[in-house]
Amino acid sequence: MKIENHAKKSGKLGLLFLTAGNISFGLMKSILFFLSLLLIGSSNLMGQSSQFMFVSSGTADNHAGIFVYDLNLEDQAIALKHKISDVSTSSYLTIHPKKPYLYSVAGNKVSAFTIDKDNGSLSLINEQSSEGKGACYVSIDKTGKWAFVANYSGGNLSLFPVGKDGQVLKAQQVINHEGSSVNPERQKAPHPHLITASPNNKFVLVPDLGADKIFIYKFDDKKGALKPNDFPFVKAHPGAGPRHLAFHPRKNFCYVINELNATVTAYKWDPSNGVLTEIQTLGTLPESFQEFNKSADIHLTQNGRYLYATNRGHNSLASFEVQADGSLQAAGHFPSGGDFPRNFFVLSDDQLVAANRHTGNIVLFDINRETGALSLKRKTGDIPSAQCIKVWKK
Repeated sequence: MKIENHAKKSGKLGLLFLTAGNISFGLMKSILFFLSLLLIGSSNLMGQSSQFMFVSSGTADNHAGIFVYDLNLEDQAIALKHKISDVSTSSYLTIHPKKPYLYSVAGNKVSAFTIDKDNGSLSLINEQSSEGKGACYVSIDKTGKWAFVANYSGGNLSLFPVGKDGQVLKAQQVINHEGSSVNPERQKAPHPHLITASPNNKFVLVPDLGADKIFIYKFDDKKGALKPNDFPFVKAHPGAGPRHLAFHPRKNFCYVINELNATVTAYKWDPSNGVLTEIQTLGTLPESFQEFNKSADIHLTQNGRYLYATNRGHNSLASFEVQADGSLQAAGHFPSGGDFPRNFFVLSDDQLVAANRHTGNIVLFDINRETGALSLKRKTGDIPSAQCIKVWKK
């Protein structure tokens, strides 16, 4: 009996030891799994913190139309890597939504480049006529198969097929705008300033500074064809001069910056019918400021909470908090860190970079998530006539 009892006790002890071992082994597995997640997350963060930044230059004096920087957000370091001389000037840049291609416009040309994934250098693929004068904006549709160009001086827009190797093929469609408005110096003729597909890729919108209209086209992304929408445009306020627009990332709202009267107009966007309905228009400047100013660019944070707009003259970024109904509430004005802020790029909900044309510098800002306030963190210079910023994650 004693032996049996001892055996039973030993069995219980062995079972307890085995259970404890299983728990220890299970705990160890959990710890190792957690550590692996941390390493992966750290690796991803490292990848996101270091990015290539492309800046276009609007003067041919330096013989390089695009500057390439390594942008390290962890160290807040901005280091010049390359000067691209395949184009002597560049008005605007865009990056392909799916592949490592970059596109540039200037004068009457649109140029396509391959991005080197390792060092950010650009290799020219080809160039095409923009089919108009003063090409000022280029964008790619959501499928990556079609490129759109707005020709400011020519008063028209062009649609191009994008080849499998990233090249821009010959224009498939050219549309001439008509119209004028009340400003005798800037609105004698149409001047399309931006062209972009709607979030669902079913429409293409074109703010026209000269005509005081936002033109809306139906877009067939299978055939590559544009035709006027059933509601072909929405009128801006007379003399406003609509320049750029930005869609809310999560809701059906669209925001237009008006260059000539320094305002932002908030619209409700109907994605089924392609209709803009005005919600509100408000100024981008302090009421006390009465000097020269031309508003320029507009973007929202990725969470859609804050909207920013640049003022060239006041040299500031105006901040607005987006309300539930799409309207905006002014949240302050912040110095751009230079002269004539033409363009900026929102990196995340926490940071953005701005290009000041006349001082030729790029400025990195932190965004306060609670207030939308901007705080200047880093400046870099030596970019003659800095025009446009695009950032590509490695």
